[in-house]
Parts: sequence; C-alpha cells; structure tokens
Amino acid sequence: MSNTSYGYALEELGTLLPDYPRLQECYNARIHAIDYGAFADSWERSLYSPIRAFVTDELSSVGEWGDLLYCAPGAHAPLLAETEFPSLARCFRRIALVDIDRRALNAAAALIGRFNPATEIETHVFDFSGEFGQRLSDIYADALEVTEARMVAERLITRRTLVRNVFDTGTLPSAAGEWTVNKGAPCAVVSEMMAAFTGTPALLAFRSELFRRFGSGEDEASVAAALQRAGALWQSFNDGFLESHLEFLRSLIGANDEIILVLDTDKVFEDPHRECINSFSGAHSLDEAIYKAQLRVRREATTAWNDHPIDLETLVHGRPVDDFKAHRHTVRMIGLTLTQ
Repeated sequence: MSNTSYGYALEELGTLLPDYPRLQECYNARIHAIDYGAFADSWERSLYSPIRAFVTDELSSVGEWGDLLYCAPGAHAPLLAETEFPSLARCFRRIALVDIDRRALNAAAALIGRFNPATEIETHVFDFSGEFGQRLSDIYADALEVTEARMVAERLITRRTLVRNVFDTGTLPSAAGEWTVNKGAPCAVVSEMMAAFTGTPALLAFRSELFRRFGSGEDEASVAAALQRAGALWQSFNDGFLESHLEFLRSLIGANDEIILVLDTDKVFEDPHRECINSFSGAHSLDEAIYKAQLRVRREATTAWNDHPIDLETLVHGRPVDDFKAHRHTVRMIGLTLTQ
C-alpha cells in the first residue's frame, strides 16, 4: 500500500530543520497524531492499556496519592482515559499536565475534567529538552552546509562528542518553581513515551534535507554513511537527554514519591530482513542513567507496542524510506524512587 501524505510531511520537516519548536509541532500534528487516528485500537491494546495496568498496580501498592505530574500527555492523556475501568484521574487530588503544545494541553485538561470534575487540574507549557533539542537541529543543519555528500558524512564524524557535550555545558530545564507538590500524600510523576522521541523530528528532518540536496547524485555510499552517522548522533543525543531528564524528574520528588518512566528502547520491523533500530547507543544506557540519577527501580515491566501494524510505501524526495513499514516498539515501564 502506498501513501503520499507521510512523504509530504517528512519533506516539510526538512524545511523546518533550523527551528526545533516548529519541528516538534509539525511532527506531532502530521505524523504522530495521524498514526494515532489510524491505529487507535492497536495503540490502546498494546500500549495504553498496559501502561494504565502498570500505573494502577503502582498506585495500589502505595495507597492514597496526592498529586500527579503528567509529562507529555498530548491531547488524549491516555494514561487517564476512561475505558471499561474508571479513569485514574479519580486517584489524585490534583493533576498537573506538562507539554510543549498548548492546544494539546487544553484538550487534555477538558477531557480529564469530564472524567472527574472534582480533580484540580493545572496546565504548564514546557519544553523538556530545553536548549538541547535546538542544538541537535543546529548540528544537523550545519552538517548539510556543504557541497558534497561525502562532506556531510565527514562533518558528522566530528559531531558525536559535541552532541554529548551539549548536555554537559548546557542548562537543565528548570520549571520546578511552576508547580509544587502537596505535602502529605505521596506524589507520582509520570513521563510517558518522550525520552526516546525528543530528537526524532530533527533526525527525520536531516534525512529529508540530505535526500533533497544529495539524493539524486551518484554517491550513494556517502549518503548511506551520512545516514548511519546521523543515526548514531541521534542515539547519543537520546543517551544524554535520558540522563538529563531523569535528573530533572528526580529534582521534583521526595522520599515518599515515585517516578514512572515509560519509554521505547527499540523499533522492530515485522519483516525480519529489516534491521532493528535501537533508541540508545548501548544496551546498558538506561540502567546507567538510572544509577547516575541516584534512583532505584521498584518494579518494571515490558510491552510490545504494535505501533504501525500495516505496510505503507513512502517516498521522500523520490527515495523510499522504511519508517511506515509494519513495525512495533519494545516499551519499558519502570517505577523509580530515590536511592535510600
């Protein structure tokens, strides 16, 4: 089955490469939201229902909860959806929703308000990547300011250390002053499916621009090398973002509170001849980030998110891409508390 709308969306991402906030907006509206609409039943069964079951178990093991800080709820706030079971919104006295998209926040708040009118709901527009997402876009855009594909690949070789350095020399996002947790009952902080997606729009935009500028030439080896090195930079960025994100989340909780981290660790195509795409650079990246953040694992589980259950043929500037071939993601759900 062929599809042109995804190809046009990916090409539009390329034009937005220098502007990270607009990249995120375009990706969410023209790719992520469209996927959700097309495969909502599959997403519900394989992703959102397991997340709610995991969080429900965590909540029941603690007892009474006070506040919920819900990071990246999107417009549908799936963690708090009303299904055959009552919404988890009923478990909290106050809910703070934090997302980069104001329209998504407003939609999520209205939805949750219908589930439990008694719950106090706050919304905060916030970019968890801070300055780091824009720096990644800048690195990709700079690598393309050359006249030959081989030069793009060469520039990207020198950028890997720079990608990790952006997290060492930059400033962590600081929005803790915008919300405070109520003392008394434990607080839960949920980060849902954002740790490995933050840099994805920039990577896709880089590929689109690479194809536009150099895709019609004969130097296929250099184009392939540039793509491979851009993917390695994306993994390195994910490593750094995960570490900074966990440190940030840790700064929000106290001894009786809990972080619930949900993230995908790899993309697995249904066609076994297509190579699995790992979200991070090493097998132990997540465990190392948890250790560095001085957090400990209370409990964890894994689910297979059947993200895109059908094959779609997609072209970007006349070149085929595998993005929308049938695939699933391995998703880890982890309950974290402060190291004692």
